[in-house]
Amino acid sequence: MKVLIDGRTCEAEYGEYILAVAKRNGIDIPTLCHSDALDGLGTCRLCVVELVEAEKTKIVASCIYPITRELEIRTDSSRIFRIRKTIMKLLLSRAPENEHLNSLALQYGLQPVRLLGLTDKGSD
Repeated sequence: MKVLIDGRTCEAEYGEYILAVAKRNGIDIPTLCHSDALDGLGTCRLCVVELVEAEKTKIVASCIYPITRELEIRTDSSRIFRIRKTIMKLLLSRAPENEHLNSLALQYGLQPVRLLGLTDKGSD
């Protein structure tokens, strides 16, 4: 079946996850799903996308959302950018020294986390 991702028509199999279709078609959706640091799929929610249904939109995790009908999907809307930025802040608060997270954070305009008390001792 056909799905529209960011205005691009892509072929998908029934039940295939949005993330898999996007990756196969060279559409980047950030994800941490395959990290050993997390307990499986859907835990980080960084791969959220926006489904367009009639006049409404719905936010879903692309790594666990199966395609069962023709869909229109947005991976880079301003709403998705804001949600991912918030998720990045939360993830960084849990793992501030993670280089991969800090690298992703830069893509969302966030500065790498500097742990208080570990650098610049004595400066205010």
